[in-house]
Amino acid sequence: MAKSRRKGPKQPRVVCAAKRKDGTACDATVSNANGQDPLEAKWCRKHHEEFIAIDKEYQSFGKDLLGDGYEWYNVRERWKVEDIEACMSGQDLSSWYDNMHDIYYHMHPCYERYLHLAACYFHDDPAFGENTLNKTLTERFADLQRIMSLTAERARSRVLEEADASWLIDTSCSGVCNHPQRADFPSPYPPRNDTQVAAFFKEADITKGQEERDPINRTRERRVQELLAETVLEIAARCSPPHSDYFDERLDVIYTAVTRAVCQDPDLFSRFQWFECMSNCLVWEGTHDEETKEKMLRIVEHALKDAHLVRRAVEDTLLAEDPDQEAEEEPQRFVFAGVEMRKARDSRDLPFSAWGHILAISQCVPCVMETVTSVSELQTLYRFLDIYKIPTDWSIGNTETVSLALSGERQIDQALFCCGSIVNFVEAKRPRQIIEEVVDGEETVWQETQNAILLCGTISTSEPLAVRFLAVCARFPDFKLLLRGKPAPPDAWWTRTRRAKHKRDLVHQTEWEIGEVVPMSLLDKSNPLRDRPGLRGKSMDFVICDITSCDLTQVKCKLAEIWVTLHGVSTVAGIRRKVIEEYMEVGEAEEELDDEETKTPALVHFLHRPTIFFETFMLMMQLSDRPFLAETTDSSEMRFVNAAFRRFQ
Repeated sequence: MAKSRRKGPKQPRVVCAAKRKDGTACDATVSNANGQDPLEAKWCRKHHEEFIAIDKEYQSFGKDLLGDGYEWYNVRERWKVEDIEACMSGQDLSSWYDNMHDIYYHMHPCYERYLHLAACYFHDDPAFGENTLNKTLTERFADLQRIMSLTAERARSRVLEEADASWLIDTSCSGVCNHPQRADFPSPYPPRNDTQVAAFFKEADITKGQEERDPINRTRERRVQELLAETVLEIAARCSPPHSDYFDERLDVIYTAVTRAVCQDPDLFSRFQWFECMSNCLVWEGTHDEETKEKMLRIVEHALKDAHLVRRAVEDTLLAEDPDQEAEEEPQRFVFAGVEMRKARDSRDLPFSAWGHILAISQCVPCVMETVTSVSELQTLYRFLDIYKIPTDWSIGNTETVSLALSGERQIDQALFCCGSIVNFVEAKRPRQIIEEVVDGEETVWQETQNAILLCGTISTSEPLAVRFLAVCARFPDFKLLLRGKPAPPDAWWTRTRRAKHKRDLVHQTEWEIGEVVPMSLLDKSNPLRDRPGLRGKSMDFVICDITSCDLTQVKCKLAEIWVTLHGVSTVAGIRRKVIEEYMEVGEAEEELDDEETKTPALVHFLHRPTIFFETFMLMMQLSDRPFLAETTDSSEMRFVNAAFRRFQ
């Protein structure tokens, strides 16, 4: 007969005392609570193994910090603040910063481990930070950060002064958005919701091997991969399609805009000034730590949303070689990471593709409007607003008449803006016709009052059909035309009246009395750049008075008919097609088949087409001469990207 087993008292459950990285408590059971090792009895097996891996690296560095490397890490004695402030050599300061960064490169991983140990393992031990190693490490790291910041600022200042390029960090040279209330302006691009794009941000094991126990290394490698992917996607999202003639040009503009933004950060300026290619600084340089990658991503996001910064980058890229620039007027230049930047120049006519680059990269249309320097640029800008399907009511000068200016057939409005006849102000509030009884002396008579519709606008003299358009408007029987610098027609009335004894006789009364003529002062409302008189050159301001009884939509139809005739097409859609033919030729707009008979050109941004988006992504990797780093991921989409890159090679 088997003996019954004697049961002792039930042991209480011991919960792991460690905390996760997010600060929540670990609720795992300690498997060896009665063990000899006090740490093993305090934490669960997973946290105990991780602690051993972290502490091994930490203690190894501690021996160097407190031993042979004690003087090497003593930055306070090696570089005194007064010496840094007194140094006038940019090269010496940059060399000092490089040496400091070498120390940072060795010290930062250890400091990360200290913070992790303090937060996750010794959060309940106030004496942890008081031991010699921890106290020395925190003091030395704080000294290093303070002296590095001072040296970086001083080095950047001296390097730029020696190169006569202090204008590069002048806040007046790179504009800041003055429209924070419009920060939520609808983007012309759809959100990235494609499954292949989302695959870049899925959880994946990207460590070097399953034996990796150090959570610091594991987390850092994962985060660096995510930041690399986000940075590449942020840039690729604003590139042209690879088959566009402007792909290389726009990529250069993007890199130049990012370079200008990098120069605003003293630390990044000092760290990257020896690089020969900005693409390596952005994406592929594997020695960057997680903080630098995070900062670079924020830099890219900021640079590609600042229209003023992008405008400067466009000038740097597209106006690099100007044959009309005289030698004595040669602008100041500065080369950083292989990118040549120039001091801003005013009143420069931008090439055709410039506004497409600005609008494709920057998201803030009001900011883009502030970069306009001529009516010709404004005309090109309006065309791109239409091509990119951005509402023009965000750009019209007089906001009070936006609803009137854009009422009626939307396609007609788009055609008028595309053709260059920019209507900035509309006066159509008065009723077109009023018939009423009035008292004239001692008798009652019938009076008819007519009010004209006034369209105040401008057109660039560089528009080939501008003169013909105004000539046709001047001869058009329904219109009276006022031009800046020309005498006003004597019969250009705004209000006129006629009277008859009986209402039925009004139609036979041919004599009209002009009550109010069109004031020449309305020409001041014609130009969207009226607040900047110096920018109104090379344009013709006009006021068109419609003297018939039609409504505003019909008036705009008359203008559209004039443009249809001038362009030699049969429909309003034909005008838009002819205007954007150049865009289609270079691959910025494509032709869609709306029905079986009519082909309507429209911009189809390549983010709508995942295949072309990834073609761009792959081409960017090809230009950078190396594949995406996450070769060990289990994601099938990532394996597809790597396989595609190898095919490119």
